[in-house]
Amino acid sequence: MDNDRPYLPIELQLKIELSQADVHNKYLERLQGFVVRRTFTSPIVPPPPQPVALSLLLGEYASELFLIEAEKYPEEPRLEAILFT
Repeated sequence: MDNDRPYLPIELQLKIELSQADVHNKYLERLQGFVVRRTFTSPIVPPPPQPVALSLLLGEYASELFLIEAEKYPEEPRLEAILFT
């Protein structure tokens, strides 16, 4: 399978990974509010489901990860097709 993605120098790939790691940490903390932890020793009443709030949060998360990488790609004619397919 051919890779149609433009070449990114390894240093730039590292910058992307580090920036995305910061986003992962930020959203991991925010997503903890949606996690239900149950133990056998104490009954915990789970928080009410919040599918809309979770959906919005996951959308923000995905968008931030996408933009970090998309902003680093070099300008070229096929860039839009690569990023949005």
